Amino acid sequence: MDTNLTLIAATAIGKMMVMVLVGMLAVKINVLDEKMTDGLKNVVMNILMPAVLLSSYFQEYSAEKARGLIMAIGYGIIMQASAIIIASLCIRKGSSPNWEVERMAIIYGNVAFMGIPLMNAMLGQESVFYLSGTIVAFNIFLWTHGVAMMTGKLDKKNFIKIFLSPNVICIILGAILYFGRIPLSELITQPISNLGACVTPVSMIVSGAVIIRSDFKKILTNYRVYFVTALKLFVCPIVLMVLFKFMNTPYMIAITTVVSAACPTATLVTMFALQYGKNAEHASGIFTLATTLSLVTIPAIVALYGMF
Repeated sequence: MDTNLTLIAATAIGKMMVMVLVGMLAVKINVLDEKMTDGLKNVVMNILMPAVLLSSYFQEYSAEKARGLIMAIGYGIIMQASAIIIASLCIRKGSSPNWEVERMAIIYGNVAFMGIPLMNAMLGQESVFYLSGTIVAFNIFLWTHGVAMMTGKLDKKNFIKIFLSPNVICIILGAILYFGRIPLSELITQPISNLGACVTPVSMIVSGAVIIRSDFKKILTNYRVYFVTALKLFVCPIVLMVLFKFMNTPYMIAITTVVSAACPTATLVTMFALQYGKNAEHASGIFTLATTLSLVTIPAIVALYGMF
């Protein structure tokens, strides 16, 4: 077992939990209201995460890392495809009034919102560099398969949205700089890197604020929430571990993808449910429970990965 990585993951999660508690406390003492929480969430999604992704490309070109980045996109596709298969097998069409929401909650995790600060804290900028490939795969599936599953049809206009996410725009810009070996002044790189360094505390404070406002009593009495959460937090990453064992996947790419798969349900699932007239309350319940439990399950998944 890679006890060192498990300890790093547990320590990183422990620090993040303290920040989550700060977010909860801020709500309780009326320092952070719902409007401010939404504003901070937008700052994280549209400024801080793109900044940390872009700054991960501020490094000297390496042919080995370039190949690894392309490989990471491929493994991100495998991650999403395996989650689709698991969700389709375990959540049958029509088996629940909310089967579309439940499938989406299993397939689409908080790869950016949770994954970026976590990987940055655990393994630094190199892991974020490879995680950017996973995020590309995530967006491709989200705006094609995800929308088609929620609406019952595939709109060609959604292909454009793949490239409109601030995260993807910064990944493309970063790739141009990296593969083009274009140097930038520290006057530009340092402020962007400093912004990226804020992503963990701000995103965790937002998570705490969202969690504390949830109706836990209602969430904990819905057995479907437990079922979906278990599939998302345990089954998906474990299946991926087994696949990677037989595929002889490079370590850094494998651990980055496995941790991405272990991330809780994305907030976007609730947003999609609202947009397409599905049960947003059920989606929010899954998000809340998965996010809360992931603070314990992710280190467990990392420890299990070390045993393989």
